[in-house]
Amino acid sequence: MNDEPAESLFTRYVLENPWPAGIFLLLTGFALVMIWFNRGENRLFTAAAGSFALGGLVFLIAWLVQTPGEQAREVVREMVGHAEQGEVDEMIEMISPDASLHLGSLKRPGRSFSQLEASLRTLEAGNRISSNTITRLRGWSTSSDSALVQLGCRTETAQGWSAVPTSWMFELERAEDGEWSVTRIAFRSLAGKEPTRILR
Repeated sequence: MNDEPAESLFTRYVLENPWPAGIFLLLTGFALVMIWFNRGENRLFTAAAGSFALGGLVFLIAWLVQTPGEQAREVVREMVGHAEQGEVDEMIEMISPDASLHLGSLKRPGRSFSQLEASLRTLEAGNRISSNTITRLRGWSTSSDSALVQLGCRTETAQGWSAVPTSWMFELERAEDGEWSVTRIAFRSLAGKEPTRILR
């Protein structure tokens, strides 16, 4: 099941990823300047200046505005760091007491916080991480105080033979004090297949 929400082009290509639009506008400006040197037409110089200005504005807006999706993404990145170190207590502090664990998709029925905590506790022993690489980390703003984050990893544990790819989806909400917490976690895939049980 697909948990990924729709998002506006402005959010995706200006606020959260200004590089494609910004670089395109700057390169267009340079191209127009080169043509202006050859032709000397004032309208080309005006168009080049406008293109440079728009490109700079795209990068300025992206620098000034941090969306909920971007903030939540950094929270998940921090959580992964704790997981790599086996710091489960620190992870649990970032999770809401009402949080639930879902297999395959957030749209599936969730399991209780106690089962979620039990699964996380395996990171202290049997599933202790020996190496981990983040292969995907993307956030979506779902409101001014909530977001979804997709995480992909290649992880090797102390008892494993090789790195195994997994994918996850996190739902996060921001409290009145500005702190973000994880409210739901979906264990989406294990080695490319939908998991049938939680990690133990």
